[in-house]
Amino acid sequence: MTTPTAAGVIIGNEVLSGKVWDQNTPALIEALRRHGVSLLHVALVPDAWEPLVDEVRRAHQSFDHVFTSGGVGPTHDDITVPAVAEALGVGLERNARMEAILRRLLGRRLTDAHLRMADLPAGAELLGEEALRVPVVRAKNVWILPGVPKLFREKLQWIARQIESDPFHVFTVYVREGEGYLAPLLAKVVVDFPDVPIGSYPEYEADHAVRITLESKDRSRARAATDRLLELLPAESVVRVEEG
Repeated sequence: MTTPTAAGVIIGNEVLSGKVWDQNTPALIEALRRHGVSLLHVALVPDAWEPLVDEVRRAHQSFDHVFTSGGVGPTHDDITVPAVAEALGVGLERNARMEAILRRLLGRRLTDAHLRMADLPAGAELLGEEALRVPVVRAKNVWILPGVPKLFREKLQWIARQIESDPFHVFTVYVREGEGYLAPLLAKVVVDFPDVPIGSYPEYEADHAVRITLESKDRSRARAATDRLLELLPAESVVRVEEG
């Protein structure tokens, strides 16, 4: 089963300086996970040309989907759209549909600065116009999203439904033993099930010492790996097993 891959590029001096709390990375993780897309990389970059262009270019070349957050407004530090164009090796062009949307939404308040928001990477698509107040901009495999958390989540939820894949199946085993005891047992399961990612997470002030997760898009493989682990563990060390 093929799993789409994704990267996030969170943009803004305000995030890196702590002036604004990053709410969009957790939203990206949750939405993509729920829709069967594997988020493999997230970068936080400043409002600076070279770091932004370099990061988008690398992500564009390495992942199926790239999500940018922030830097799409009308002010001097909003450089995401031209930076994406540079990263993709295309120019900017005035998008007539986006200009019409801006004119409709802003009316007499429209300024030349606002109109620059209609300058998009050449070949960019406007998607979801029937469901969203302002459509999503996609340039090749880069989804250009606003940094405002409410707007980011709104557009992301629509995108996630369009690109969703088969769900992840996860089994969680809660055990009383520590990781030192578990390490050789987990190594055996990894050898037998190299296609099933296994995570081990110590937890404190709980009824267990370690939480182990085994996951796959193929439920039967995740279940089989879990059964193999349970065979290796003493029954009295297992607190409980959950699926979901």
